[in-house]
Amino acid sequence: MPQLAPEYYVTSYTTAYPNGPAALACAILFFVLGMINLFFTVRTRAWFVLFCTVSCWMEGIGYIFRRQMLYTATMNTYIVSQCFLIITPILLALVDYILVGKLLGRGDFQSDPRLRMLRPQWIARIFTTSDFVCLALQGGGSSMLVNGDANGVEVGNRILRIGIFLQIGIFTLFAIFAFFVYISPSLKYRTNIAYRPVFIALVVTFVFMQIRNIFRSVEFLMGFHGYINAHEQFLYCFDFMLIFATCLVFTFAHFGFFLKRNENAPSNETSSIQISEQTRSRYDEQKAAAQP
Repeated sequence: MPQLAPEYYVTSYTTAYPNGPAALACAILFFVLGMINLFFTVRTRAWFVLFCTVSCWMEGIGYIFRRQMLYTATMNTYIVSQCFLIITPILLALVDYILVGKLLGRGDFQSDPRLRMLRPQWIARIFTTSDFVCLALQGGGSSMLVNGDANGVEVGNRILRIGIFLQIGIFTLFAIFAFFVYISPSLKYRTNIAYRPVFIALVVTFVFMQIRNIFRSVEFLMGFHGYINAHEQFLYCFDFMLIFATCLVFTFAHFGFFLKRNENAPSNETSSIQISEQTRSRYDEQKAAAQP
């Protein structure tokens, strides 16, 4: 049995003393869910959902290293744990970004004046790059808070706040863009019942990830020795549960099933026109047959 590191030494990095069994349980759950997600992704060949698989496994590694802090309380162990737990959700958001890009490319979006200037392949690139810029700002600001002088701490605090609020704003901007895709009269998703589960899953995962972003923002603003960072239960309630729930949606409401099923599905409007034409054709045939 490995020897536990002194508690004061562990908490000098984590503030709150890590719960070993809880961290191990979280890691196991993420590893198992990642395997299930991989199975459905290979089955549907919706390869963009692999970002969820990778995110599950990276979250699992993050919690393994958090548990390892109990035995090897070093800066390297802490950095690895934090990197996997904080950076991973950016990859998870990529699933939603790519999905909206695919939905945009499935219709005549160029006839919609609000969407005609965009390209489907731009969506994931723009929003993912923005996420990493925000993360770089947060990381740079945090390092200045730790290592800077009085002036450096003030500047670092400003940079950190900019990165935090910019990330929330950009994710909100993505939600607005996804809403425009949904209501676009050219794409007809609003009247197409077949795509409704896709947009429900999109909204649910967005809400979960945005709440998690807000939680992390409050945590950063309160500081390393703040109330949230000093109480580990917040990590499991507002980080683990929300990210795990998002991965559950991506797995058991797998976008690959819906996209494959609806690949050639007509919209409700198109279906109604086809039915009307078929009815009219049968009426004309019956009328012609009745004539002597």
